[in-house]
Amino acid sequence: MCSLLLPAEEPVISPAFDYFYNLEYGEAIREFKQQCTAHPDDPAPFNYVALAVLYREMFKAGALEIELASGDGAYKRWPKMNPSLEAKRNSIRL
Repeated sequence: MCSLLLPAEEPVISPAFDYFYNLEYGEAIREFKQQCTAHPDDPAPFNYVALAVLYREMFKAGALEIELASGDGAYKRWPKMNPSLEAKRNSIRL
């Protein structure tokens, strides 16, 4: 079983997290998908693909802006997000 939660133990996954935390979601998705192929019995990389797709869509929609987390409840007025066709394809096709 691959331990994706400990990048030091699994150095090949480390670039994916670097991409993810640097808002380079496309590259992160590509790297996580490679891990899905390398470790098909481990659910973690599949979860990371889904997480990266979700965050990419939220980032595109502006839903990660700090103003939405303010105390005035701005997030409640945010319009419903509709994922792009590309996001839907990326989340189901590995």
